[in-house]
Amino acid sequence: MKERKEQEELLMKQLLDDSNIPALSLGWYQAEKTTSHIMAYGQAEHINTEPC
Repeated sequence: MKERKEQEELLMKQLLDDSNIPALSLGWYQAEKTTSHIMAYGQAEHINTEPC
């Protein structure tokens, strides 16, 4: 059981290290920033504001 946990931790560390690519990180940050802004300010594109 302990070995499996150590393997999982090593795999997660490797995945995080591999995913630390500036272009991908910037893209994720921008998407996350946009999503946070929409949630905070209630703004979104393509929302039908007309009553049904």
